[in-house]
Amino acid sequence: MHFTSIISYFYPMKRLFIFLLTAFSLSAISQNADSLVLRKIFVNAITNHEAYNNLGYLCSNTPGRLMGSGNSIKALKYLKNYLEGLNCDTVYLQEYKADAWKHNSSKAKLLSAGTSFELSITALGPSGSTPEGGITAEVIEVNGIQDLKQMKREDVEGKIVFFNRPVNPTFINTFPMYGNAVGQRARGPQAAAEMGAVAALVRSVTTLNDDNPHTGNTHLGEKKIPAAGIGVISADRLSNSLKKDKNLKVELNIDTEELNGVTTYNLIAEIRGNEKPDEVILLGGHIDSWFNAPGAHDDGAGLVQTADVIRIFKQLNLKNKRTIRFVALWTKNIPKAGARFMPPQSIP
Repeated sequence: MHFTSIISYFYPMKRLFIFLLTAFSLSAISQNADSLVLRKIFVNAITNHEAYNNLGYLCSNTPGRLMGSGNSIKALKYLKNYLEGLNCDTVYLQEYKADAWKHNSSKAKLLSAGTSFELSITALGPSGSTPEGGITAEVIEVNGIQDLKQMKREDVEGKIVFFNRPVNPTFINTFPMYGNAVGQRARGPQAAAEMGAVAALVRSVTTLNDDNPHTGNTHLGEKKIPAAGIGVISADRLSNSLKKDKNLKVELNIDTEELNGVTTYNLIAEIRGNEKPDEVILLGGHIDSWFNAPGAHDDGAGLVQTADVIRIFKQLNLKNKRTIRFVALWTKNIPKAGARFMPPQSIP
């Protein structure tokens, strides 16, 4: 079976139209009719509001779609019902079990010279928990992983490592800007743990000057130390306080859980090809979102836009040669091209 994969991640509308044009070019129509049909596709995609409404539902009614959560199942049910209403040839759920992670609470307080104030933080996934009662430790500020590696282990051991390199706003393209900044969040806490740190704080990966802490994935080894993102304003305040008091401490309380063998599902919908049904164009996005976010762009927008391809083909009665397969999947279970899908399952 041949697969062409178009999996969405922060899926731009431009790429959606490229897919539509590509998929449509595979259908059996006369070349003279191309411009008319392509115009219909364009007008339909721009003027129809179903994708926008679907995104509104996911954001308003199913935020925080971590794997195995109640809202994740609610989102699956909603999209399954929507796709069934489009009269796809196949709509089913692929059941599987996987380990998951849950966030309960995150708190931090700066303690210096008889004063204290709250810091705005949120756990990174999959952060470990602090012991009952939390931890209180001195803080060492670094400008990134390379800065940390220049230090001696005895200078880091037993302390909270504070990664405070800001995002460089001078990139023209936002994704390279993000990629340039995200390394200290993705790998910093593990590097800190390897040098004996008891916890890590990472400046939020954003150019905004606010105090909304950003979560995100971090790669931790066997020793899962507590790790949290810290809001930009709180990060600046902590940094300025360290300049005045190098012995200040931070009290950190993070409560998380590791869940083993959680039952969840991928959602699959197909329009069978009328000439080459065994050749598959695969598209879709990940349905999960972080616990503190509605998942509008990561990856709600990409998910509903790619699902809208199914709606456009059905609504305009377009005849596709190859099978078009939409998959709403989980970040930890992205199927490789050519993967075999399990038989239909049902949500209990």
